[in-house]
Amino acid sequence: GFGAAPGMPGAALKIDFPDLDSYLARLSSSARKDMRRKLRAASALRIERRVEICDVRNEVLALYRQTLMHANLTFEELTAEYFEGVLRTEDCRASCTLYFENEKLLAANLLLENDDVLLDKFFCMAPEGRRLNLYFVSWFENIRYCLKRGIRTYYSGQAGYKNKVRLGSELKGASMYFQHRNPLINLGLRAAAPLLSDDLHV
Repeated sequence: GFGAAPGMPGAALKIDFPDLDSYLARLSSSARKDMRRKLRAASALRIERRVEICDVRNEVLALYRQTLMHANLTFEELTAEYFEGVLRTEDCRASCTLYFENEKLLAANLLLENDDVLLDKFFCMAPEGRRLNLYFVSWFENIRYCLKRGIRTYYSGQAGYKNKVRLGSELKGASMYFQHRNPLINLGLRAAAPLLSDDLHV
């Protein structure tokens, strides 16, 4: 009884290479050169992977709100309790990677994982993070983690498709499923869903 509407595709990178050098070798020569240059910024950072963020909850929430404010797409606004609650939920195996320059928190990356997939749920970054190429630093940090854990797919989600495809990801179609409590309304919505959905372009 559920209807389906097309959603935004997600980006997935198969981790079928043995190390970062092999991954870089698959990229175009221009992308490879660009990434090597961008990754030099990592030497100025302190990177911590955490399962609790109580001491930096306010900073993480401020980063999240800054990111939300500058996003091209509209997302739901989450609370500090959401982030802490996800990290406490044992069955979703969540962690948060924090990126510091000196003692200042510049980015936070909420990640979920199972045996086969690492899901990049939220990446929140201060404007200063662009100077240190933190989006790309975090991308490679996550690939490094996948290699260490034997995870076979890095799923980086929706939006930012240009960079994700450039870095070797494939776009995977997604659908949103819905059901109205009123059977007649549900029937109408199921029929109208394909007509109401916007075309999605990379």
